[in-house]
This record gives sequence, structure tokens and C-alpha cells, in this order.
Amino acid sequence: MRTLLLSLVFATVGCSAATTDVTQNDDEALSNPNYGYFAVRADLYRKCAYPMCGGYFVHRVNTAKTLCADGNYAAECYVATVDLSGTGLTSDEQSAVYVGSSILRGKITKTTINKTKFGAFDATEVWAGETGSTASGSVYRAKDNGIKCVKAPCPTITVVKLDTTSTRNISGLDLSQTSNAADQQTIDDSFSDIFTSSGLVVAGSIAQENDGGHTLIASEFYRRITTKACGSKGLKACGTGEYCKYDAQAQCGSADQPGTCTTIPEVCYQLYKPVCGCDGTTYTNDCFAAGGGTSVAHDGACK
Repeated sequence: MRTLLLSLVFATVGCSAATTDVTQNDDEALSNPNYGYFAVRADLYRKCAYPMCGGYFVHRVNTAKTLCADGNYAAECYVATVDLSGTGLTSDEQSAVYVGSSILRGKITKTTINKTKFGAFDATEVWAGETGSTASGSVYRAKDNGIKCVKAPCPTITVVKLDTTSTRNISGLDLSQTSNAADQQTIDDSFSDIFTSSGLVVAGSIAQENDGGHTLIASEFYRRITTKACGSKGLKACGTGEYCKYDAQAQCGSADQPGTCTTIPEVCYQLYKPVCGCDGTTYTNDCFAAGGGTSVAHDGACK
């Protein structure tokens, strides 16, 4: 479970029209999964009206200078807007993302607001910081490499320094030393990401251990936010222990309206209020239907 509350209302442009055009061709770089990553911070303290202020500052991770929308290089670039529509998240999921301390994958573009050009950012991935700690050090993607050893140190983790070609194998990953300490469940859940295709993004430094191995010590770590939408064309199936929960208007998915991947309950209340599941089975109540891994088609027994 995430320890950082994700709750951002995006800056709006009122009734003015906004158009977007690309300022730098990052499409080729984005074909490499280890490129195109930007650290983001909210523009909270400058005192001027939006869109001149109130957006975000972004910079490429592990890079001293970033090419901004105005064609100049700077330590970080101001963007008035961040567009998450390319991430695959639903509109509700997008509105729940706190961009201001995330790492985004994507590219800097331009947007026109009130007939004036401003920098913008088009995101394809969102990686949320798990503890809210201030990140320091380099930024890596950590993944299990399948190496097996009979004695320590065993270099079982491959770390790629993002937006570079630097790769190395290390023997340890320490997520316990962030300035805002993570609880053990967050650490365990995050560490398990190294066994997935996306891996875990970690900011920090690599230290040598007494046994000759090397450990990446995290100052902050980031998990990718992916959509929980399900049950519509092109969407993936829900994970183990989840089912696709539909609203009534979705008609159990027959209208191609997506549902939401929801945890299957382990315990249910005993109130008898029968419902018909999307699988055609009558259940004692909606909780029992969820326990059976199905959404509710309608109240009352199936006919």
C-alpha cells in the first residue's frame, strides 16, 4: 500500500483554448525503456499568476542540463501543464496522481494558453514516490537478473542508470534508510517489483559492503502507477486475488465500458440480500458475489 497520498488537482487553463506541439523529438529515445525519465517538482513558491507560475519544474534524471521548450538547456525546465492522457490511466486515476514529487517518463512539448506559448510535458508513464522523501543520488531501475549463487556476495540485481548506458550487477537493495521511513509492508511490496517487467525505480547511491558485494541504498523509491481499469477491449486481465468490478451501466462489460480491478474479499457479512452475478449465479449478497470473483448484474436472484 502506498504511504504517499496521491491527490493532485491539475492546474486548469480556464476557458482559454490550449494546443500542443512537440519541441524535441524524443520518440526515438522513448523506444528504449531506460530513456525519457524526468524528475518533477511542483512550482509552489513563486508569486505570479498561472500559467507563468503554478506549473512544474522538470529535468532529465542523471543529466546536468535538460533541453527546455524554448530551445535552451537548463538545470530544470518550467512547464505549465502535465498531460497524463498517454499513460493509459483513466480520468479518475489521473486526477488522483500527485505529480509534484513523481518521476515521469515522456517528453517536453509546447502548449498555447491565452495565445502565449509555454512549456508542457506529455507523460507516458508515472512513477510515484513511496515515502515522500527528498531524492538524492543517481536514479536507477532495479530488476532481478536470475543469477543464482552458492555463496555471498551474489550479484542478483541488475541496476540500470536511467537515461544513460550504464548498467551493473549488485548484491543488495536497501529501502529502509529513506528520510521518511517506509513501513515494512511498503518495503516488501516495493521490493517485489524487481521481479516484474517494469522493475523498481530507485534514487540513491551504491555502497560497497564488507563481504565485497555492493548495495544500492535508496534515498527514495518509486513504483509505477498502472491502470486498474479492466473488462474492456485492449485492457489486461486483473491480477491474482482481484476481480473486475463493473458499475450497473456497464452491463457486466457487454457495453464495452470498463470496470475496476478490485480485491476479492476474504470475509463477508451474512445479510441475506440476494444478487445475480455477472456469471449467472445467485449469491447471498454483493460481497459473496465479489468473493466468487464476479461483479453484480442486478439485485435479486438470477432468473
